[in-house]
Amino acid sequence: MNLLVWNCCGLGNLRTEKELGNIIRAKDPSVVFLAETWADEVRLERVLHSIDFDHKWEVCSGRRDGGLVLFWKKDVHVTVEDSHRFFIDVTLNKNKESEWRFTGFYGEPETHRRMEAWNKLRGLNNKEGSPWLCAGDFNEICRQDEKLGGALRNHNQMQQFRDVIDECGFIDLGFEGSKFTWSKHFTDGHSVWERLDRGLGNSEFLMRFPGTRVSHLRCMSSDHTPLLINLTGLESPPRKKVFRFEEMWLSNTRCGEIVEAVWRNEEDGDTMKKMEKCSKALEEWEKNEFGSIRRELEDKKKLLARIEAKTMRGGDNSRLRELKAEIHDLMDKETRMWCQRSRVLWLKNGDKLFTARNSVIEEDALSFIPRLVTDEINEQLMGEFMEWEIQEALHQMEPLKAPGPDGMPPLFYQHFWGIMNGEIKKIHAASIASINLHLQRIGLSLR
Repeated sequence: MNLLVWNCCGLGNLRTEKELGNIIRAKDPSVVFLAETWADEVRLERVLHSIDFDHKWEVCSGRRDGGLVLFWKKDVHVTVEDSHRFFIDVTLNKNKESEWRFTGFYGEPETHRRMEAWNKLRGLNNKEGSPWLCAGDFNEICRQDEKLGGALRNHNQMQQFRDVIDECGFIDLGFEGSKFTWSKHFTDGHSVWERLDRGLGNSEFLMRFPGTRVSHLRCMSSDHTPLLINLTGLESPPRKKVFRFEEMWLSNTRCGEIVEAVWRNEEDGDTMKKMEKCSKALEEWEKNEFGSIRRELEDKKKLLARIEAKTMRGGDNSRLRELKAEIHDLMDKETRMWCQRSRVLWLKNGDKLFTARNSVIEEDALSFIPRLVTDEINEQLMGEFMEWEIQEALHQMEPLKAPGPDGMPPLFYQHFWGIMNGEIKKIHAASIASINLHLQRIGLSLR
């Protein structure tokens, strides 16, 4: 299981939302804790759907430096115990042998008020023997070597942080990646790096999850580094990119030409083979048509890592600031391109899924259901579906609803109905026949 913990410095721009989505798709966390969201409930609901998560708990704040949210997937059993502008405290697998605790924490950014946050953390130390993970942006360092550049940190400030860590029985989980998690680059040429974000666990947590690894991920849209917390310690295999048809492709005439060319090819008579060939052709075309900005971004990010290491060794930060600005411009350009070429964005609408519980119909129960369908009505229902019925049903679907296994949302079939309507009718007939085989076992049927 993976957790993502990040001070995102505001969810108000598409650049941040897009980067969050990219991280989630690459690392597949089941729980996400974000600090400094600067967002209201409506925006957080939109983000919930755009990242394909199922539940959330938010602490909204009117302050520019405030706002927390916890997202989690439906297969994770989360019980929210308490929340405050400094934290969201939850229990996972409550009342089970595998129960453990997670607190997403955000430290007070104003130095003279920081003790208020530490006292809140002390107050959470109220469950003896429970495995406890606490992670987030604590806005403080433990030692001088966790800071590079700028003035030395006040000793008492660091001691207060160390005291609360000791009182809660926490042990620093360490990290992989860059030593620092926050940076600021000033126009006079100097920079400051600090390790403000970390994961802490008590001894019970380390006994339950001895292989826990904390990785510092790179990001461009926030001055804080995201933390990926892997409880198993096992390296997750790289996720294969899943094909998904994008609405913006329809703005280019070449997209329609590719689909039509594949569909008119008589050699590929099998519908599923045509769909597979169509997906591959569109994927290859997308790389060439829209991939130039993405490739340039990757090259500049690699260069940035080298320039940052050089700057840490004492160099002037002017080239670092220039490169960051270039990367931000490219990210904004990529985002604008997607916005301009898409009428309804995934980020705007999300994917409002619903779930239904599986139910089993017992044969004895059917005898108590009154028969309201006459033989004449049943004969009509059992008749073959007409093409106009399938088309009407298809166009009643939300265009950008979750795509099927082929990566094609309803929009694809709606737009190219004139080319593939005959094939869609065949697929529909085959699906109905398959469903009927199962329903006949309990005395039901579809036409």
